[in-house]
Amino acid sequence: MTSTEKQVSGNGGEAPEVMTVEKARQLLLTSLNLKVGEKDPALIPVVLHKALLEDYERLLERHVAASAEAMTLAASSVVKTVRQAADGLRDETLKSSVRQSLAEAAEYARQIESLKSDLQRTVARQIAVHGILTVVTFIAAAATILALMKV
Repeated sequence: MTSTEKQVSGNGGEAPEVMTVEKARQLLLTSLNLKVGEKDPALIPVVLHKALLEDYERLLERHVAASAEAMTLAASSVVKTVRQAADGLRDETLKSSVRQSLAEAAEYARQIESLKSDLQRTVARQIAVHGILTVVTFIAAAATILALMKV
């Protein structure tokens, strides 16, 4: 399981299993009783799709890393606000503004949690699209094989 899949699976989502060349060959053999060699051109869509999915997964991992970095920066800002508020507690006349700063820090924390939740849903949706692309590529590969069989 990749790091992207692990992060999303904590939210209940699981990435679909990727079609390999060997799985495609076995599927053709069991479904159509069609024996396809290891270097048969009919397997080109499977190989290209697998490369596309690997590129897409790297893109998702970069997106998750960048989002995590953005959340860390936002959290640092909240910590700074809280520290500033705590420093202001030394003077009784600043209590009102400190309470307001703490309320703002709490609001920032709530917004960060909301952003994190939105990011997890977005990644889960992207993995669902990943699964749909796998199915579409399989259908295209099957159509290619059927067309090659007719020739």
